[in-house]
Amino acid sequence: MSPSNATEPEPGMARTDLLFTLPPELRDCIYDMVVNASRDVYIKTAIREPFGDQQLISTNALVGTSKELNAEVYANLKRTAFSASTRKIIAVVIDFDFRRLIRFIQSLTPAQTSALNSTASGPTMVVQLNIQNANNLDAARCGAWLKFRTSNTLRTAYEIGLASDPETVADRLLSIEKALPDNGELAQMRKAFGQWWARAQARATRASGTAGLLW
Repeated sequence: MSPSNATEPEPGMARTDLLFTLPPELRDCIYDMVVNASRDVYIKTAIREPFGDQQLISTNALVGTSKELNAEVYANLKRTAFSASTRKIIAVVIDFDFRRLIRFIQSLTPAQTSALNSTASGPTMVVQLNIQNANNLDAARCGAWLKFRTSNTLRTAYEIGLASDPETVADRLLSIEKALPDNGELAQMRKAFGQWWARAQARATRASGTAGLLW
């Protein structure tokens, strides 16, 4: 029997344990190339998500494997999220609850704000509106965001992630628009919703046409 090799991992050693046998500099390179390679970073906007003291999220599955690994990935994410290597910083806002997003924006340093406002070298801040219950869309929720945006000029873009009951959503947006003064934000939301709805209807048309061909 050949002598055992001390450099070989013990049976059952977790992959994260193997990772921590590497030098910190090499682990950081791995995080750059693998863990944070999607170029999309998410802002934590749900209180029940793990690691509640962190404001940014990597979507890579490795993050949840251990607290130690998560801490290193998060440190890397904070260093790189506002650089040119990041394509988008995405805030998922459910039913116009902007409170976590407002707190995140208020926590930004001047350098981070400058990076987000740079069209040449910084990522784009994307507000992804997910509408799960159209009846929750009201002027009070939206008004808090619009009021905040009157004193905050951070460059943002809007997109719709999902919208249940689109017709009700359209009616609610119209009633909010009538109730609140628009500083440009509502117009951007309405435009994003219109684009989303047009794509959804086009997909439905293609699907119905394909289904007809099958018969």
